[in-house]
Amino acid sequence: MNDSDLISLLSTSFTKQLMWYRELSDLVHKTLGQLVLSRGDVTQVMENFTRKQKILDMIVEERDHISGSVDLWQKCKKGIKDGQASDELDDLLKKTAAVISEFLDGEAQLKRYLEHVKNPKGGRGDTKP
Repeated sequence: MNDSDLISLLSTSFTKQLMWYRELSDLVHKTLGQLVLSRGDVTQVMENFTRKQKILDMIVEERDHISGSVDLWQKCKKGIKDGQASDELDDLLKKTAAVISEFLDGEAQLKRYLEHVKNPKGGRGDTKP
């Protein structure tokens, strides 16, 4: 595989993953909003959790599909002659990392909310003072 084909393959794949992570981030925020409005009724958002798992499965499948190409990229990226395409791929990877971070922050907020709903007094559920 030549340099431009490798960059093209990776750019296409990471563009898809970026789109999916954005969708996940939006879904987490939507889920949190629905939970707050329903006062913690998880049955109101089960469809969101199912959709989230499907998106995560697609991401894992895509990552598995391109893992060899990512390894090849890591080995040869310093010697890539097409600097602009390489820079664009690096920019795409930075955007993807930022969206992943946003998604994980949303997940942490959702987890804290669900823990609060499960145990509203903030304790760990034990009966010891």
